[in-house]
Amino acid sequence: MKWTDEINIFVMRAYYRITNSEINFTAYRDQLYGEFIEKYPGTNVTAQRTSDQRRVIVRNHQLLPALLEQIGSQLAKGFNTGSDSDSGEQ
Repeated sequence: MKWTDEINIFVMRAYYRITNSEINFTAYRDQLYGEFIEKYPGTNVTAQRTSDQRRVIVRNHQLLPALLEQIGSQLAKGFNTGSDSDSGEQ
């Protein structure tokens, strides 16, 4: 499967939301996988692969650090106001 920027952005948005902007890592992998499969049902990936992809995105700069920071801060604002800021997804 080709991990496009759109898919990588979805993975990072879901990751930041699930972990409450990297505050709560409890069982995030299964939740991330569940959301990924819901959004991309035709893909053949495992829960381990989706969490590995999150690490690949960060370590190999698959998305610009400024974009990751923007995604994280947008979601953090949503946590502070109690709203769901994930409506900007493609």
